Amino acid sequence: MNKKITLFKGINLINFCALMLLFLIPFFIFIGKKNIAIIFADFAYGFLILSLILVISEKIKSKIIIEKRVKIFNSLLFLLIFLLFFTPLVQSVYKIYKLNVQNKIISDASIYLEKGKSFLDNAKYDDAIKELEKAIEIDDRNFKSYYLIGSAFYKKGDYENAKNHLLKAVGIKGDDFSSNVLLSVVFENLGDYDKAIVQYKIAKELRQGDFGVHYGLGRTFYKVGKIYSALNELLIANEKNLGNFEVNFILGKIYYEKGDFKNSFKYFKFCETKNPDDKNVQGYISYLKNYD
Repeated sequence: MNKKITLFKGINLINFCALMLLFLIPFFIFIGKKNIAIIFADFAYGFLILSLILVISEKIKSKIIIEKRVKIFNSLLFLLIFLLFFTPLVQSVYKIYKLNVQNKIISDASIYLEKGKSFLDNAKYDDAIKELEKAIEIDDRNFKSYYLIGSAFYKKGDYENAKNHLLKAVGIKGDDFSSNVLLSVVFENLGDYDKAIVQYKIAKELRQGDFGVHYGLGRTFYKVGKIYSALNELLIANEKNLGNFEVNFILGKIYYEKGDFKNSFKYFKFCETKNPDDKNVQGYISYLKNYD
């Protein structure tokens, strides 16, 4: 009999500990100690399971009267209902808390992000970088901050830092067109043409028919000696923007290297209308006149 009394006292103590932990969980969530709340939840769950095991074990072993069994069953039922009700409640409170914290983080970071963007728009690149670093320190999951700071480093000519931040931008949001295009240009400026081509192709998939992508891809193909691939891309770029000097100049050079002097002369003559004083254009035209 004494053993039974001791057992039930132990079970009551276990239940009391579990209930205390369950009531403390919302408090720790409220004050921002979510890790402690999770630990308490795990312990409370463990205590309740232990209590259930002990009661069921005793129920099986003991030959007690019906009234006692009913009382135990009611106690178990109460604990089970309480557990089923309280666990979703704690999860719901935690989700609301987490959402509020995330919204506050986004709100605080956006202040610095907007300041950084303003500085970037006004060509104050060092100031922009400082503000955007603060935004990233608060919220390191916003791809816009990485894209903007990458743009600032790019404008400064610091292509290595630009690359590092833009890689983080596309790592967070792989389908962002602007980040992919700028990363392509950065790779190209670093002389890493293979990566630039891969990145331009990604940007090309994201936005079909974009002039900048076709021009950049064609320009990079030309740099690695793939003149036929370059020609295809640059012809598309030229259709998108007929008046671009750089596109027509590279087309003139490609046709010159192919030995198609007639088409080469045509593109260089167009370049002459855009910039009559360009010495390179005049040099090609002077040479090609002999084959006209």
